Amino acid sequence: MAVFIRNCRTGLLYGGYNRWVTEFNDAFNFEKARRAAWWINTVKLGDAEVVRRDGRGTRKISMPLSASAITPDTSQLDSGPRPT
Repeated sequence: MAVFIRNCRTGLLYGGYNRWVTEFNDAFNFEKARRAAWWINTVKLGDAEVVRRDGRGTRKISMPLSASAITPDTSQLDSGPRPT
């Protein structure tokens, strides 16, 4: 399963700092929904949603975006990829 951030207004996918792309292959894979939600909150991305993509297609993941609700386990963040 791959996890991405999508701009609700434009439909573009987050590809890294100040970079939005049209294709899933070019987008940054956050791997975990909680990590993507944390990133939305941390860098203050407006009009963004977390989406999951697997062999059955793409689905929006509804998650609370308050800081207290999405504080990640830092051990997982340290071992995962970071947006560039």
